[in-house]
Amino acid sequence: MSGLTLWTNKEISKLKRDIDGLYDRMCRDFGISQLMDSLREGPLVNITETKDSFVVKADLPDLDPEDLNVSVTDDLLIIKGEKREKISYKTDGIKHIGSFSSRVRLPSRVKIGNVRASYKEGVLEIVLPKYRASASLSVKILKK
Repeated sequence: MSGLTLWTNKEISKLKRDIDGLYDRMCRDFGISQLMDSLREGPLVNITETKDSFVVKADLPDLDPEDLNVSVTDDLLIIKGEKREKISYKTDGIKHIGSFSSRVRLPSRVKIGNVRASYKEGVLEIVLPKYRASASLSVKILKK
């Protein structure tokens, strides 16, 4: 195994920056929007907690709510979306389609039947009411 070379985090970070730079230059050279790059990693998501619910806000500018999909399980929120962008040239337009999927692990279970979502001015807001377990019950132990 003497032929193996271990890379340090510094070397890996430099390689990533170099590859990102090449990609950015290629996008500029071919006139491709940086939108694809921003959608690749998903939207910026902010989670706040109130007494009764979690509120998730995702920055999704210039998207049509019809192109968004929100799904919830007990403690997992999934936001999926698709962005269509048409670039017009003198002869022809090119349509770019970018999609993303973000998974957000919630701090606790939520009432999935009561989740509400709204989209306004580029921000998707999802209100997820907290699941409250029923009150504890003391069980009497019978002696046999």
